[in-house]
Amino acid sequence: MKKILHKKLFILISALSFIGSAWVWACAFSDWDEYEISVFAPEPFADSAFKPFFFAPNSLFYDEYFYSASLDYKFNEDNIKDWSGYFKHQINDSVLNYLLHTAPITSIDSMLEKKVTSSSSLYPYIKPFKQVEPATAQNFLNYLHFAKQNENYALSEKNVWEYNTPSKDSINGMESVKNINDMLSNYKMFTQDNFLAQRYFFQLCRAYYFSKQYNKAIEFYNTNAAQFPQNIIQMRSLGYVAAAYHKLKKFPQANLLYAQLYDYSNTFKKIAAFSFHPQNEKEWQQSLALATSKKEKIALWHMLGIYYDELRAMKAIYELDPMSDKLDLLLTRYINIQEYKLNNSYPETIQYVRDSFNQEGYTWIKNLADKGKIAKPYFWN
Repeated sequence: MKKILHKKLFILISALSFIGSAWVWACAFSDWDEYEISVFAPEPFADSAFKPFFFAPNSLFYDEYFYSASLDYKFNEDNIKDWSGYFKHQINDSVLNYLLHTAPITSIDSMLEKKVTSSSSLYPYIKPFKQVEPATAQNFLNYLHFAKQNENYALSEKNVWEYNTPSKDSINGMESVKNINDMLSNYKMFTQDNFLAQRYFFQLCRAYYFSKQYNKAIEFYNTNAAQFPQNIIQMRSLGYVAAAYHKLKKFPQANLLYAQLYDYSNTFKKIAAFSFHPQNEKEWQQSLALATSKKEKIALWHMLGIYYDELRAMKAIYELDPMSDKLDLLLTRYINIQEYKLNNSYPETIQYVRDSFNQEGYTWIKNLADKGKIAKPYFWN
């Protein structure tokens, strides 16, 4: 592909006194035959965790589309690690991976009913459990039975391009009642086993959501969440609560929870950003009012900046925490958006560039750079 350095770039450099080398970055859709020219590439300055949110003119995400198999892989990886610890590392990871993520419910039920003989293809997966306390192995298989039932609808593989593909997005009425009641009984039975109880807690949040009992999902989570550690499985449970609020059109609550998910770990950033969507200024103010800490407010403003208004978000975050690393990402987006506008307007004069550039933003950024009370003064300079 031919790379063209337009005259407007030199005008931009002269007019705004940017100092440094020109960086070349491609737009988000890899099949487009074009390059954009930037003097302010985000990679050297913003945390790599924020890379999906570097500015891309034609996509929400800079590096790829929303769906990524790496998300499932990360959840599975954490799941295996957690269960391995539960079994004191007596069970091989490959065995756990098969049982947790591949084995059908019929195989799990055969193991539960002790129908697996030494000649069975399942025997290599049941044999390692002979060195584990029998009750512990039985409890694990009982849990897997319910988990596999939930996966029938929670992990449906609907082809989004096939409009006539049936959607398995909810459980049938009678099936859901029995499944949830049985899980509730087991959940109460294992209150002394915090690890196992938290897994049932997750499955129940999931089941309430997919059976369209959205208020019940929220109530169950809020009543029971405090007894469990804040970890990946807990945050996945919280994700269903956020989705339940969204289904109920309680967007301020949903957006606050999506901000919490986004801020918890890199694993959740994309899916939380994809779901976050304030409807209007009134609801946005309600989300801010629900935030109980500076950290939550910064996460909310950061996500709003990605979606709508980088400058407004930067100003709000700076007031809350001038050293926040979330300012850096928004600055790269703000500058790259200004460049993008100029790159697509073909200015002929320096005055045109000056008139087109957001003077309010330029002045605010320059003042911060002059004060130097930010995490990376050289970046803002």
